[in-house]
Amino acid sequence: MITLQVCINSSSGTHYNVPSLSCVAKGEDYVDPGYDEDDPFRYDACARENCFTIDILNDNKVEDMTEQFDVTLEFSGGGGTAVTFQQDTATVTIIDEDVAMVSFTKTLYIVDEGVDSGKVRVCAEVVPPVDFDFSVNFTTKEEGSTAVVDEDYTATKATLQFSAGSDEECIDVPILDDCILEELEFIKLELGNIDNNGPEDKKSRVKTDGGDSKVKITDEQTIYVSLDGPRIVREDAGTVQICVIIQDDDERRPCSRDTDFDITFFTVFDSADGEDFVAVDSRQLTFQAFHNRVCTSVTINDDEMLEQTESFKAKINITHPHSHIALGTSSVEISIVNDDEASVGLENATYTVVENELKLNVCVVVYGPLIECPIVFPFELLFVATQDTAFQGSDYRVRDPTLRFGACAKRQCLMVDIINNDLIEDTETFTLTLQHPPRGSTDDIMLGPTVATVTIEDEDVAIVTFDRTYSYQETSGSLTICARVVSPAVSCPVATPFSLTLDVFDGTAYNISDYVAYRTQTIEFARCRRSACAPHRITFVNDRNDVEVEEVESFHLFLTSNFPLVTPDPYTAEVIIHDDSERAYVRLEQRVFTVTEGVDATVSICAEIYNPTPAQSSCPVVFDFVINLSVDGEDFPMAFRPCAFSSCVSRSN
Repeated sequence: MITLQVCINSSSGTHYNVPSLSCVAKGEDYVDPGYDEDDPFRYDACARENCFTIDILNDNKVEDMTEQFDVTLEFSGGGGTAVTFQQDTATVTIIDEDVAMVSFTKTLYIVDEGVDSGKVRVCAEVVPPVDFDFSVNFTTKEEGSTAVVDEDYTATKATLQFSAGSDEECIDVPILDDCILEELEFIKLELGNIDNNGPEDKKSRVKTDGGDSKVKITDEQTIYVSLDGPRIVREDAGTVQICVIIQDDDERRPCSRDTDFDITFFTVFDSADGEDFVAVDSRQLTFQAFHNRVCTSVTINDDEMLEQTESFKAKINITHPHSHIALGTSSVEISIVNDDEASVGLENATYTVVENELKLNVCVVVYGPLIECPIVFPFELLFVATQDTAFQGSDYRVRDPTLRFGACAKRQCLMVDIINNDLIEDTETFTLTLQHPPRGSTDDIMLGPTVATVTIEDEDVAIVTFDRTYSYQETSGSLTICARVVSPAVSCPVATPFSLTLDVFDGTAYNISDYVAYRTQTIEFARCRRSACAPHRITFVNDRNDVEVEEVESFHLFLTSNFPLVTPDPYTAEVIIHDDSERAYVRLEQRVFTVTEGVDATVSICAEIYNPTPAQSSCPVVFDFVINLSVDGEDFPMAFRPCAFSSCVSRSN
């Protein structure tokens, strides 16, 4: 708190009192002494000057403007009108010279590379508070950092915006997990220029303390060192390579280390002994920096003895214990498979059988060794059937999946029942897989090939039909073509969806002019359906302006199957169109024919078509026809050619 002394001057000796003061920010910036009636501020007689004090408060805040308040004098007694104020109000100006300092809230921030959500929060604070907006530049400094940009962290530059009254602003710096076990790394942090977007006299009111801060990146992850195995090696391979790896801990990908470290490798006898491989008592393996695999080899001896599978153990220890390096799988089994052992597999990889054959033999043979007695002991193998489109129990049946070989046997077959289910079905398949049984001493028998695909072909054929002839009048409107399964006569004649193709071909009737139809349509039969229809109807054309009398017309339908086990019978049909709407009317041209006896040797009698008239049609009847003229009980045929309007006959007089 600062004390301000206010003095009042007078040229006369008259005393007077000062009753009150006026102010602008009482209680925050200064203390108003107020006015006490019992103890007024008194100006003594003959005094030239008298003073009083006002306390100025330090509000511990950096402000962006000067502040003012007024001191006002008023008479409270004495002096009368003999004393006047030359100046009764004075203005007091408070100038704030405080400077705020911006600094990091910590000199060291600590973050764990693989744990803290991939970021570290860095904050800056200002002391004392500032009542105007300003900003400060933040940056991570590559120079002076041991952490590497884009490998350990993401370089970050930003402007921290401090609003009036705010005392702290923060920013997140991304931390990258490079999955390398490393020593401590540091990122240097720096606060730069201050910008308060104000006048020059205010820019100096906020400063940085000139200090810096750091982020310490710790690496608390643990890497697990494991043997990669188990391994299987043939006796004649000569060596087996055994690798030690940094293993995935199921939460993060396998990591490496940024410095070399050593492990100790050794072997232990099991069923295999020193005649089967060269033992390793102790061998140092070095994981080089940033690598996650190191390998060594063990020599395998070929003792030329027919043996079952033998094994030994490979083991590891960490040479120099480390808090962040741990053992995962420290022991694995190395199996030595005798190179002289037998190889057994399927005789064929594919089999095709017709459903009505009822039986199928799937055979297994011994491929090696090529000697009289390749396997000197009995053994068993197991078949596992896997359904595809053929189903166990409805399409096939494996009664006993175990295949038993006697001593020295070279070939055995599995009997599979094929079920003739009287259903029309598409080609169906299932697979048979050869494998060792869950129990049994057959590990020394190599299997392959082991998978056979069995295809069952259906010999049954379904018959579909439709009408051989469709007879319709021109005025009948339309026709829907349907097909139906007539054989076999069971509830589900075809057990798979299939389709028929319906083709339409012109005959004496023409598409568009006499009927309207799709040239090709597909008739879809759902599974087990006995009938289905074409999706589009055939429409007959009846032209009301057509007065011609036409002969019977027709067009043809052809049915083909898109499924080989379905046969159309018949596969063709004829659609006949009758013209029932037009009639032609014929009459004799004359009611009376006059001839002169002895003069006219013959008389010509003619008939004519009077409806439709030539004005209505140029071709009243488009086909040949004959009518009979009866004269005195004698018939005379009168032939009309196509489009003719009349026909005549001659009779002797």
